[in-house]
Amino acid sequence: MPDLAGDLANAEDELARLRGIVANTTAWIHDDAYDIAARRALAQRLKLPEPSPRTRSTDGAPDRHRPVGDHSPGPNAGRSTLSATED
Repeated sequence: MPDLAGDLANAEDELARLRGIVANTTAWIHDDAYDIAARRALAQRLKLPEPSPRTRSTDGAPDRHRPVGDHSPGPNAGRSTLSATED
């Protein structure tokens, strides 16, 4: 008889491992310490969001990168999302 619970646990472990690999790779792609061409090529090859060239802040330190995704203000900008009943 198949061990479905064990198979599911193994699949979840493998998924967690793969998510960690993708997270580490994405962090590397967006790390300004490495060559932009190499980071962009890897992102394209893996179909991940491409890095954008960063500008340096006035003190010479690199600016922190924005997390990947759309961060434009939406219709609920400034509102708490803790409860659907808040007003």
